[in-house]
Amino acid sequence: MVSQPLVLLPGLLNDARLFAQQVAALRDLAGETLVPELWHDDDAAALARRVLAAAPQRFALAGFSMGGYVAFEMLRQAPQRITRLALIDTSARADSAEQRKRREALIAQSQIGQFKGVTARLLPLLVHKDR
Repeated sequence: MVSQPLVLLPGLLNDARLFAQQVAALRDLAGETLVPELWHDDDAAALARRVLAAAPQRFALAGFSMGGYVAFEMLRQAPQRITRLALIDTSARADSAEQRKRREALIAQSQIGQFKGVTARLLPLLVHKDR
């Protein structure tokens, strides 16, 4: 089997450690694997451009949660480069009014230097209570 380059997009508050076991397990199948940081830009379009600039010419793509939003944008910007797509715990729908209000409140809180409060409010939504 010919190896296929793979791009794995982590979710909000995640980094490459999220996919460490998958990268190791898929090494023979995927060959080159890229797990980019998704915190350098303010919107999905800019994040997608940054990832596409660093990615191989053609690759398989997987996006987890917020990484899925970026994956959708990458698909809009460069569909010819993406050979396969996996979306994990993400949504193709726009935020509801309630989700948008919660997101804007978290952004405002982090902009005034209260990021620890953001993580305390987000973690119960992202991590099971037993963890």
